[in-house]
Amino acid sequence: MKKLLLIICTLPLIASCDLLIISPSDVVTKYLDSLMQEKFREAYELHSEKDKSAKNYEEFEASKKDDNDTPLRQTLKDSFSYKIVSAEEREDTAVVRVETTLPDPRSLIGDAMAAALSGGDAQKELSEKLKNKELPTTTTQQEYKLVKEASAWKIFMNWGDKEKIADLVKEAEQLKKEKNYHGAAEKYSQILELDSELVEAKTALKETEKEIENFDAKQEYIENVRLYDLKADYYSTYLEENIPGVEFKIENKGDKTLGEIEVTVYFKNAEDKIIAEEIYYPVITSGFPSQRTKPLKSNYIWQQERGRFYTAKSVPDEWAKGKVSAKITNIEFVE
Repeated sequence: MKKLLLIICTLPLIASCDLLIISPSDVVTKYLDSLMQEKFREAYELHSEKDKSAKNYEEFEASKKDDNDTPLRQTLKDSFSYKIVSAEEREDTAVVRVETTLPDPRSLIGDAMAAALSGGDAQKELSEKLKNKELPTTTTQQEYKLVKEASAWKIFMNWGDKEKIADLVKEAEQLKKEKNYHGAAEKYSQILELDSELVEAKTALKETEKEIENFDAKQEYIENVRLYDLKADYYSTYLEENIPGVEFKIENKGDKTLGEIEVTVYFKNAEDKIIAEEIYYPVITSGFPSQRTKPLKSNYIWQQERGRFYTAKSVPDEWAKGKVSAKITNIEFVE
């Protein structure tokens, strides 16, 4: 009898515990409401432990205050609305899709500029329009991922991986600037290992793979482009004397027509150390009309006009006259 009474007494407690386990949709609703009401501590506590280990509360609060301190955001706050569109729940993960509606930023920018140019108070005029519902709105969708921790659903922004991804993106962009496309592709692959659904990384990887293919083809063809008769000296013109300059010829021994040839000349001191460099484009079919040249066809030879040379006015005085080396650093095919 006592055991039966104990079970009956504990049933309400079990039921009340189950009620405490709110759904993923309820968590997202509470999260967005907390942010809108600037209850940042409440919002932060709804994040997963992994998120909180990557970003402490002070950092979270500072970022949200920075967002809310902008005049435009303050104006938009009362006009922002959202609704839960769907929620997919699995064992320990969930995805909640939210539809948000707010004034169209494009119309706001135009109105703000018009008010500023007329000397009016842009913030005040935007506020009035928002009150009168005169501005067009735009609707977007956003996904919120959640994870289950100790039987409670928590927002999972994956802050730790996002910081790693941001660093990898910067590294990839720098490598692309340096024309190290293989290295850039490796960085994008690392990003996709962290987030396999990141569309930007997928697109960037595909573009980089195309650049690799193009780059490798160009590097292979450069073997057919001969740079020869390289000379470096101090030249004189009608207007100036003792100007550092270079001359060279280029032969296209391959079977393709070249629309651009980039030549880098390296200037050396008496110890044969490179102390400066200059880049020249003897063949270029794009850019400003005044700079364009004819393409270099298969088996053709390019030579500077007689009596002319490429100047190198920024070469330092330490340059040892005549000491240079040069190589073709890039080409573009005519399609």
